[in-house]
Amino acid sequence: MHATLGSDASHELLRIGALPDVCGVTLPAIVEDFRLVYPQATVRVVTGIKADLLARLRQGALDLVIGRLADSATMHGLSFQHLYDESIVFAVGRDHPLAAHGAAGYDLQVSPGQALTRSAMKVGARQLDLAVVPLPAYGAMKRGEGPFEQAAEKAKAPSGNLRTLFTFPGGSFHPIVWADSGIESWEDLKGKRIYVGPPAGAAAQVRAASGGFDDGTDCEGIRLPWEASSQAFQDGRFDMYIMSAAVGLQSVQELSLQREIRVLGVPDEVVAGNYQEQGIAIPDRLKAE
Repeated sequence: MHATLGSDASHELLRIGALPDVCGVTLPAIVEDFRLVYPQATVRVVTGIKADLLARLRQGALDLVIGRLADSATMHGLSFQHLYDESIVFAVGRDHPLAAHGAAGYDLQVSPGQALTRSAMKVGARQLDLAVVPLPAYGAMKRGEGPFEQAAEKAKAPSGNLRTLFTFPGGSFHPIVWADSGIESWEDLKGKRIYVGPPAGAAAQVRAASGGFDDGTDCEGIRLPWEASSQAFQDGRFDMYIMSAAVGLQSVQELSLQREIRVLGVPDEVVAGNYQEQGIAIPDRLKAE
């Protein structure tokens, strides 16, 4: 890595964003070489997921990011340089059949960028072997409702082929608007542009959160890949950004570094109705102060 600081580097600060695996393997040697050239400079390392680090880079909170190359939409407007190649290893438990017989005869295929609803359909049709599918999406698929409404019969049949292996917390939907947008409630969003997910997905989360908003009638649904949505919101391409993230996740906080944000709440009666329809226990709710 080559970097150029000012002639007086005693008070210079280099802010580096790096993926966790880079911090443990590649970055220490890079920082050591850098400190040989600029011994008085301060190096600050921030770790996180790729999307968060690139967002901070765009906002000026980082000077550079070391990590894997993102898709072209995410990298638009950024300068980047190839540094090194790395090998990917397929790891299994020592008691797994592959540990004894090797991977001969197995063809591992990964399909990134899939809408969750489409992935559920593909697993049910045996076109994929494994996918992450939210429980409410499975319920909608089984009933042929929501995002599966346009192909209800086609969705119902393969739903019986799905089985749950394990569950994990996937995050909460955050309906986010800019605080100075004048939008303070769902009623204020009528006629506005709302991010509704990837092109192949559906706006089920908008209808569920709003209590009945329909894309094309009550609002204009904007479809983009998940990885390009945060930057598009910052560029003003839509008025509401519905982000799926764990409560308190850094990426939510980083949005507020650029401008103050407002997270709209979902009325209690809407939450209760959605979960009762699906036969799911109503989760605990956090009240924003």
